[in-house]
Amino acid sequence: MRRRQAIYLVFVSVALLPGQVSSIGPADTAVANICDIKKIHVGAISGAAQSERYRHFMDRYLPEFGIPVVSSPAEADAILSGSLSTREQKIQGDIWLKTSTGVKLWSTEIKTSTDEAAVKKQAKKTARRTAKHIRKQCKARRGGRVTIGVQVGL
Repeated sequence: MRRRQAIYLVFVSVALLPGQVSSIGPADTAVANICDIKKIHVGAISGAAQSERYRHFMDRYLPEFGIPVVSSPAEADAILSGSLSTREQKIQGDIWLKTSTGVKLWSTEIKTSTDEAAVKKQAKKTARRTAKHIRKQCKARRGGRVTIGVQVGL
């Protein structure tokens, strides 16, 4: 037990040395909360046969709801990704928004049929829900002002 406490104290002491804070890196400090997001990268959505189509639709619809999308994770403040599975003509899974360091900011559950039109409709709904959630969180935090991406009425 004492050895564990000693190791912990050494770890904490080293982690908090003056001048070491800058080693955290810009990605860690750039997005402290969901309101700091300016650009999103739509990353991998794994699993179901329709996953790539869903990713493509998310990439297309997020800008329609005022959230700029970039092609590279290095350019993004957050990464939208997920996992879908198919069972009995239904798609279900989760989509999440994380910082570049992997801190989950938001997630939502997906349920739809495997039909192309249904997948497209669900992706548009998820894009709208993502944008709306970000704006709602930021509006509450900033006292009514929303300054993320391109401002559009939802």
